[in-house]
Parts: sequence; structure tokens; C-alpha cells
Amino acid sequence: MPIETFSPIAASPLAGCLNGPEIDAPTRTGTIRLCCPVDFPGFEGHFPGEPILPAVLQLMAVRLLAETMAGTSLDSVGGERLKFKGMVRPAEEIMVRVCLHKDPELLRADFSLEREGSKVASGTLVFRPTGAA
Repeated sequence: MPIETFSPIAASPLAGCLNGPEIDAPTRTGTIRLCCPVDFPGFEGHFPGEPILPAVLQLMAVRLLAETMAGTSLDSVGGERLKFKGMVRPAEEIMVRVCLHKDPELLRADFSLEREGSKVASGTLVFRPTGAA
């Protein structure tokens, strides 16, 4: 499905936190801005008095960008070299960058989350198109 007709972002719990994406199809790279407001439900209980965005929601932003770039739903297969080096706080703008690489049956999404040029998280998520065996 072409990128123009497939966008999982609008239906995502992160929809109100994401701005973009910008995709460069020839290089298979994409970026999206992540900025969650103070009242975003993902901060609840994580942690009282010191809210930070859980890693699972940071990885959801990577997945949503990868799905948009691939033009299809993706199933997670695994992760490699996942590093979380900083905290994402309410109202902070984070740039999510993904570069997709296609193996015979899998898609590898090399990613980084950056705040003002400094990496907050990085690694590789591995996906298989939904329904592929």
C-alpha cells in the first residue's frame, strides 16, 4: 500500500504527540517529531512527581514511523542494541529518526531519538509484515 494511503499514526494513542512524518523514499529514511503534553496519559504513574515517557511508548513512535514508511502493518520480531540514555519529559521535543533496511523476509529499523542533537535512545527494531509467515 502506498504511504499516502496507509497511516497508522492517527489511530495511535500517541497521535496527539506526533508531528510529521517527513519521509525520503529513495534513502528509506524518515523523521517525526514527538512532543507529549503534560496531561498525556502515558506519563501517569511513571513516575509520580517526576514524569518520564516510558520506553515502550518511545518504541511505539519508532514502530509507527516504520509502518508509515513501509506502507503496511508490522509485527515485532525483536530488538537489537536497544539503548535508553536519557529521559523524555513532558513537553520536550524529541526527533525520531528511522532508516529501514529490507532483508529477504524482515524489515530492520535502525532508529534514534534525539533531543537538541543528543541521543536519548537508539537501536534496531526488527519487524515482519503482518500476516507474513
